[in-house]
Amino acid sequence: MERLIKVGTLRRDPKWTRYPLKEGFNRCDTPVLGDFFKIKRGLVTGDNSYFILTAKEIERRELPYEAFRPILPSPRHLPKDEVAADGAGNPVLDRRLFLLDCRLGEAEVGRKYPALWRYLEEGRSRDVAKRYFCRHRKPWYAQEYCSSVLTWGEAIRGMVDRSASS
Repeated sequence: MERLIKVGTLRRDPKWTRYPLKEGFNRCDTPVLGDFFKIKRGLVTGDNSYFILTAKEIERRELPYEAFRPILPSPRHLPKDEVAADGAGNPVLDRRLFLLDCRLGEAEVGRKYPALWRYLEEGRSRDVAKRYFCRHRKPWYAQEYCSSVLTWGEAIRGMVDRSASS
């Protein structure tokens, strides 16, 4: 299939993959996430099955919530377009997910959080610490950090804090 598309049409359209099947780009005035945030990619954990836990699993293992950040599931797993937040800024979902992201050193984790220490030892026994992304992080169980990146929890907590003060 072949079709000529006007240069002006292509300049206005951020995605060209819709061509040549569609006639043109219908500009929408409704804001989209890309108007507010630069979105590059999702999380890179090194082992999602180890680093992403449900609230029930965290509680069952008696792990400290301080070592986790709330995250949203993949958009295809969201039941609706809008996700409410609780008073702490955590997403209100039936299946709440949290990302292990602890910056404390191993000795301090062992002293303060014995259950988390046991979980880290479990990860080490599964060779999670030896995986490519993990072995390039310090400590291996901390997630990548970009100063310009807001996580779901940080963004929502900021909104909750601002609305509470007005």
